[in-house]
Amino acid sequence: MVKNEHEIVIDSPAERVFRFVANLETWPHWHGSGQEVEKTTSGPVDVGTTWKVTGRVQGQPMTITIEVIEYEPNSKFGFKTTSGPIQAQQVFSFEPVTGGTRLTTALELANPEHAAPARQQWDNDLLILKEVLESKPQGRPR
Repeated sequence: MVKNEHEIVIDSPAERVFRFVANLETWPHWHGSGQEVEKTTSGPVDVGTTWKVTGRVQGQPMTITIEVIEYEPNSKFGFKTTSGPIQAQQVFSFEPVTGGTRLTTALELANPEHAAPARQQWDNDLLILKEVLESKPQGRPR
């Protein structure tokens, strides 16, 4: 496994940043590779919730299924892929800091060839997430 780590401070409370990131239905508005997201389990998001994500990675169409493996409100959110061409696990940590929330994410990828493109993608995605959350009073997509 290859691990990419990213960190950004977002001028918004941890509760709001967590709520936005842990709801994958918001991802098409800020994450470059997810174009369609469908929750495939019922009930509120928690450990065991699954999602089907359809999008593009390096220009190639792909569909993956992910399962939530960590869910601590306002603190930690993590998932792993359970099907699809990419084997990965990702954990987001949310820490209140002066001026907002420090969002840290660690992405572990089974294929080392995916590491560099994923790093570039996440660097860009987190800047878009910051822009969305800081420019919209309720964190609504643009």
